[in-house]
Amino acid sequence: MRGIGEATADKIVKHFGEDTITILNADPDRLREVRGLKPSLADKLAKAWAENAGVRQTMIFLQEFGVSTKMAKRIFDHYGVAAIETVKRNPYVLADEVFGIGFIRADQLARSMGIKPDAPERIRAGLAYALNHLSGEGHTCAPRDVLTREALKLLSLESGLEGLVEQAISEQTFRGDLISETFDIGGVSTEMIYLPRFHTAETKAAKQLRAVNKTTSPIQAQAQKDRLGQTAQEAERPRSYRPERPAKRRSDRRADVQAQRADRRPRHRQDHHAQDGAGGAGRRRV
Repeated sequence: MRGIGEATADKIVKHFGEDTITILNADPDRLREVRGLKPSLADKLAKAWAENAGVRQTMIFLQEFGVSTKMAKRIFDHYGVAAIETVKRNPYVLADEVFGIGFIRADQLARSMGIKPDAPERIRAGLAYALNHLSGEGHTCAPRDVLTREALKLLSLESGLEGLVEQAISEQTFRGDLISETFDIGGVSTEMIYLPRFHTAETKAAKQLRAVNKTTSPIQAQAQKDRLGQTAQEAERPRSYRPERPAKRRSDRRADVQAQRADRRPRHRQDHHAQDGAGGAGRRRV
């Protein structure tokens, strides 16, 4: 915790012993009892300890299931005080909502929490994982039977559980978590299953390709191709993707502040001087 170095932590632990965490959780103001700790610092640490209770509890909970401190902090940053309840309810949402946590990590957490291999929430998450896996091979969708087989393989489920996977596909297409479209392929009616973002990207890309074919201007055609490439990149990103803004250098921040101050300065004086100057110049010309 910020403000507690090794020497300060040593003083606190020597004073409270093995009950340090319990005592601080119950009454952080007791830090004032620690010999050699200034009252102002004790108050500051007590306040920080109370404010960090949520992240501390989340880390303790998640580390019981093998989650690293860094990943636990990322989960808390996303969900706040609702992190523990969210993970308990369905750890697989982490794969879709927290950047950097894919299906495999979420599955490891879920299995360590006792979720069964054929649990409905695991199969639902596994379908999205299977479609993402197939997208890595260049497929934006998959025939329903192919998706079923791929999900069984990636989830290491027995071959007799196809019915559970089929049921999950039907439920998710009904809710809109998956998109179903039927095409005539070689004279055979084939149901194709998409993740929504891939379906949106494919529909958008088809529209952009038609625009490229219609245009006669090389410049407009190149612009359409650029937009097509951007559509493909957006489809490849997980929903949890958050682009990071590069940190500004101190000199850049100083320039921003100066520009803001300049914008706030009253301009009527400058305009007045400009008019005087213009008038004076006019008089000189006369």
